[in-house]
Amino acid sequence: MDDSKMKLHCGWFFFNLAAIFGIHEKGLYFELVFVDWVADVVNLNYTFVQPFGQVPVLEDGDLKLSESKAIMRYLAEQYKDDGTNLLPNDLKERAIVSTWMEIDTIQFLPLAILSLIREIKSS
Repeated sequence: MDDSKMKLHCGWFFFNLAAIFGIHEKGLYFELVFVDWVADVVNLNYTFVQPFGQVPVLEDGDLKLSESKAIMRYLAEQYKDDGTNLLPNDLKERAIVSTWMEIDTIQFLPLAILSLIREIKSS
């Protein structure tokens, strides 16, 4: 395996979506590495990647970057000429993109988690 290949460490949850979306829209080749909470995080096998055991984490060369929105912003700047332009040059358009990124975190994610919990309880 080529160690210079971009890797995205993910779990089973919604927190990964913005990072996966960013890589997909940029058309970048990457390896998806599934992080098993019990086997990897609890047993400290994953803390060499992210000290707090959080996902997602993007590895791009020597960079290890966590937080989905930070990953997306990095991809938008680092790979500006590839795929979809994720962060427009116009300040007003960029502000609108930032607003939607925050809506995803602050409003959508809690509702998605609540819906999942309700679904699990009703099963």
